[in-house]
Amino acid sequence: MATNIPGLPAATSPSLPPQNSNSTDDPEQLGYLLELKFGGIAFPAISFTENGGQDLAIHKYPNLDSARVENTGRNPSVYTCRAVLTNNIYPNSRETWKAGTLFPRVFELLMNILYDSTGYHILQHPFLGERNVMTVKWDYSFIGKGPRDGVYLDMSWIETIGDDDLNSTISQPNSLAEMQNVGTSIDTEYTSTALTPFNPPNLTLGQFFSKISGLVKNFVSFPEQTLTAINAQIIQVNSSLQGAGAAIATSLPHLQQTGTAIVNQNKGLILHGPISNAYYYNKAVETPVFNYSSTALEKVYHTTYALNNNSSSNASEFISNVIVFTQAMILYYSSINRVETANIKLYLFQLLRALQSASSTLFDNNRNYKVNTYAVIVPTTLISIAKVLNNSIDQLLQLNSKLNKLYIVPEGTIIRYYQG
Repeated sequence: MATNIPGLPAATSPSLPPQNSNSTDDPEQLGYLLELKFGGIAFPAISFTENGGQDLAIHKYPNLDSARVENTGRNPSVYTCRAVLTNNIYPNSRETWKAGTLFPRVFELLMNILYDSTGYHILQHPFLGERNVMTVKWDYSFIGKGPRDGVYLDMSWIETIGDDDLNSTISQPNSLAEMQNVGTSIDTEYTSTALTPFNPPNLTLGQFFSKISGLVKNFVSFPEQTLTAINAQIIQVNSSLQGAGAAIATSLPHLQQTGTAIVNQNKGLILHGPISNAYYYNKAVETPVFNYSSTALEKVYHTTYALNNNSSSNASEFISNVIVFTQAMILYYSSINRVETANIKLYLFQLLRALQSASSTLFDNNRNYKVNTYAVIVPTTLISIAKVLNNSIDQLLQLNSKLNKLYIVPEGTIIRYYQG
């Protein structure tokens, strides 16, 4: 009768497990191998094969025999086996599958896992223990015609990195990438029905955080440029609400006036929440759900309006404006003191951390300095100008690409430089 491959204890690392000192003298070593399992399903097999190798980068040089070979790591192993799924065999004491269930029960279970394309599965290697694998292919043939017959199932897998291993391998996103991701999360949170009543009145900030996060990311890469006003359509009044106004707020006084307006005062209804999605309460019989700090709201209006309508001369100034705006938003939501604002405050703190990290990076690179101009008085070499302006030659060339072709900088040339 055919038997499957039982086994040794699982290895604790991808390397080979330690061998028994008497392994060369013990003719029953194959009897101590682990039994094969795929997706937690145990089954007997008459063969198991592993194909592996190293990934090599071959560096060839002209007029030089041979080459320099660099090992970039181990290739994923490919495993193949032939499972015997017939009902005329029986397990030994180390095997967990049950006689009489290999066909069709175990066959069906294995086929369901083989057809699953949602992710990787666990293969219990007979010598190395558990491996993360993706299915490559399979084929089978039915054997005989009687109730004790069944299937020979050939399966092939390729080793893959698991989620935990992958997370530890991939580096954490830098502050700029994190900032853009958080900006998108904030915009998504602004669509939350639970948060809507607590947003600053008259401000429609959806997509605004993604936009400013993307601008910071691009602006930091080119710190010398001047950023024009964003001018996003973020300050609005819903004209369909009676008493709320009928025009888009185009000035800061108008914004503050409509943002704190009493709606339909004759009926005693007072606004608590954004005009564009207002909640109304009869102040004679009901208590408003929440109150916000008027001082905190005014800071939101001022910082939002300044960020949206003013231009910034360099990356440092722009990031500082975004930081002040983000802090004002945190202060406003904190003043409401409602659990519905917890997520948005978390995202805002994450954005603040990313902004401060980006600002710190600029400082470390001497890029947070204001970009100023200097007129060359007499023909001078670039290295002399760099010493006078306390900039490196690379910094000057970054801001003045035309200097790359000049040995002597002519009199009257305007030089842009980082001012400390």
